[in-house]
Amino acid sequence: MATTVRSLCTGLMLCWAGVVLADIPLRHVTMYTSGVSYFEHADEIAGPVTLELRFREEQVPDVLKSLVVLDSAAGSVLATYDAQDPLTRTLRGFAIDLSDHPDLQTLLSRLRGAKVEVKTSSADYIGQVIGTETRYRKEGDQEVPQPRLNLHTAEGIRSFPLESIQSFSIQQDELAADLEAALEVLASGLDTNQKSLRIHFEGDGERGIQLGYLLESPLWKTSYRLVIEDDALFLQGWGHVDNVTDRDWDNVRVSLVAGSPISFRQDLFSPIYVERPVVEYDHGTVTRPPVFERELETLRAEAPLARARRPAAPMVAMEMDVAQMRDQAVQATGQEAGELFRYDIDQPVRIPRQSAAMLPIVQAEVEGSALSIFNRNTNAKHPLNAVEFENSSEAALMQGPVTVFEAGVYAGDARLPHTGAGEKRLLGYAVDLATDVDVQSRSLPETITRVRIVQGVLRAERSQRNATTYVVNSTRDTERELVIEHPYRSGWDLREPSGEIDRTADHYRLRLDLAPKERTELRVVEERMLEQTFRLMDLDDDRIDFYLRQRVISPAMERLLTELGERRQAIGQVRRQREAAEAEREEERAALEQLRKNMEVVDRTSETYARWERELSQRSDQYGALIDRIRELRAEEARLRDELEAWLAGVNVE
Repeated sequence: MATTVRSLCTGLMLCWAGVVLADIPLRHVTMYTSGVSYFEHADEIAGPVTLELRFREEQVPDVLKSLVVLDSAAGSVLATYDAQDPLTRTLRGFAIDLSDHPDLQTLLSRLRGAKVEVKTSSADYIGQVIGTETRYRKEGDQEVPQPRLNLHTAEGIRSFPLESIQSFSIQQDELAADLEAALEVLASGLDTNQKSLRIHFEGDGERGIQLGYLLESPLWKTSYRLVIEDDALFLQGWGHVDNVTDRDWDNVRVSLVAGSPISFRQDLFSPIYVERPVVEYDHGTVTRPPVFERELETLRAEAPLARARRPAAPMVAMEMDVAQMRDQAVQATGQEAGELFRYDIDQPVRIPRQSAAMLPIVQAEVEGSALSIFNRNTNAKHPLNAVEFENSSEAALMQGPVTVFEAGVYAGDARLPHTGAGEKRLLGYAVDLATDVDVQSRSLPETITRVRIVQGVLRAERSQRNATTYVVNSTRDTERELVIEHPYRSGWDLREPSGEIDRTADHYRLRLDLAPKERTELRVVEERMLEQTFRLMDLDDDRIDFYLRQRVISPAMERLLTELGERRQAIGQVRRQREAAEAEREEERAALEQLRKNMEVVDRTSETYARWERELSQRSDQYGALIDRIRELRAEEARLRDELEAWLAGVNVE
């Protein structure tokens, strides 16, 4: 039974019975747009075989994550690889710890008790390391640190500065060997290209084996050529492939997948150690009272049009023979691959290592037409020459640049977003200098569209409208369709023009047929509804009169507002009487105060005093009557207001 497995391999060697065989052939490469490629290798073997794969260290996690191994004879398969302990953890396992890049003073302090030979500029010493210390010496106004080594020798304890040490050696063989081993581990950590993975096949007879796994690789890319000719559109697509491996791809099948499957890196190579808690010995201590925590209360949108740059003048020397382009054979077959789309290159290819290639993947007549598209954020005066096409190629088109040819010459560049089969796209590729657009915007007067009263609250809905006029002047000799992208604003409704209108996430697309050399206008009216609320008790007479003049109010609403005005007028009349009485009361109070002051400075037996005394009595009576009058008016005003509020609370009128 024929079986196919995909793998990716660099520097792959087959070892059998001690004999090095040829590299396993690379059969198939599948490239994705998520930063990985899947390489497939296959070969025939006989008997037990051990396969060794060598990778750079950073490649090993991807290999271990994705490796697939098959033996067509259903033999047993075992994969082994060298354990890779973290370097720092390995170094800490030696008697002399080099994991933290120790300096000379730190290294000597870690040799406490060890027998060493120290060579200085004055003499050589053999002894045991007691330790290191730092002393300070005066140099001017500063104290300079001086690290020193304390050594126990046959002549006694000696101390000398580290700067005087020319060299030292460890005199204990086991300790010296341990230091050399640690240094060898450090040296091996510098080699990142010598990691091996061994796959053991146990079985009898001749049979096929297959390997497959992922490795990081560049994204494959696309570019397109779009030819406009007599309202017909012809699309040609190319896939750009990079071989950045260390081996040639010779007679290799290539597949290009449009789509971005999720891909990530995870280190399965380095051992992982779990921090374990330290449990102290139970000495039978007295139990402490615990502290408990307190309980807590428990319109499909199209992609926006890219800004097109103004092309240079067409170059006649670049005239294209479109018929020859159509006759060129396409070397790829497209098909659905789950949620993705895959292009299979029909013929095996040869791509040398560290090289790239262009592979034709799409060639099809597509439905669509040439037009102009105006977006004032792209160009405030001119639209863009554009094409509107439907992807009728039955293949998903990845994003990429599009070079447009019109009438056999270069016309401009466009950008194509990812486009599925059957999707429509607008591609702008040049500035349309034959058409200019003037945009005029103004706000229209607001109008009241509805008034209703609910439980004493007046709710008025008003219409806010904005008009934009596009004045288009065409100097073409032929008819042209113009698409105007008008900004879409949330909360605003399009009132003009009417009919079926396309909308993207950010724009309306309004279509206009331009006659040759004519001036055309398109009026766009947008409307949004706003609501204002007022307590009827707070409406003044002017506001009541304003709503009485609105044509949208019903007869019942008109009667209610009229009665509301009458009741408010009655309350206002009482209020004005109260305010007048209060003002008169203040005048009387001031007059009484002045009389009292005058009476204090005249003789009590005089005729003047007697006259002022009579006047004081009279004004006091008037002042008391005013107070009673004000009290009555306040009560009347409160009564009328309470009656009005009670009446309004039960009113609901549309």
